[in-house]
Amino acid sequence: MAVTKEMDANATIPYIVPLLCEKVKEFNGFHTEGIFRKSASSADLRKLRNKLRMKNFTFEEQNVHIFANCLKTWLRSLEDPLIPELYYDFCVEMAKQGKLDKGQFEVFFSQLPAVNRETLKYLVHFLRELIQPQYVKTTLMTLDNLAIVFGPTLLRSEILDPNTALMNTHSEKKFICFIFFLFYYLLVLSYKTITHFLPKVINTKKKRARTLFYEITERKIKTRQKCFDQKKLCDGIAGSQT
Repeated sequence: MAVTKEMDANATIPYIVPLLCEKVKEFNGFHTEGIFRKSASSADLRKLRNKLRMKNFTFEEQNVHIFANCLKTWLRSLEDPLIPELYYDFCVEMAKQGKLDKGQFEVFFSQLPAVNRETLKYLVHFLRELIQPQYVKTTLMTLDNLAIVFGPTLLRSEILDPNTALMNTHSEKKFICFIFFLFYYLLVLSYKTITHFLPKVINTKKKRARTLFYEITERKIKTRQKCFDQKKLCDGIAGSQT
């Protein structure tokens, strides 16, 4: 993650994520209609964020929507998303195929930075619990609804034009759903196992998945460099005219 990890010395997940998730559960978020969808007061949200920055964990807040919105705000505030922007095109491409490809998913999962990977696993585990039928009948937050809410938060690209971004919205949501479907499959994959097959390439399908991943991410890097070069050129022209 590009922002400070805000972690204890021995932690593998930024402390703010489990803290806010536990507060959502503590204040009955699993029995609250529209949890993660309904907004909270901006003043209350700002107050809570200031407390967290100061490591002040004495909370007077009782409104569960404040904690839920704070979690979403923190995820959105990451300079690079939990699913790094570099991998955006690969994730969208997987979703557009319209089927679950475990080989491609293993490659994607293995390439995530360790902190991102562990944080994503924690968050998905928490949200999978939230979409159990006994809670959905009250919260009305189905898998589709959660994917709509968290899709742009977890998976985003800053270099897309507005039309492309709009067209990709469905694929972003579908990819988030893929993560939920494959969650327990990913849990049984140890990082050691994943890194073992990557260099050796166990079968053709995984080899194709790995090749596709590197082709798409390489293309993404070139696109980002092109945008950066264009921005430098525009800045240079603007500077010469002042």
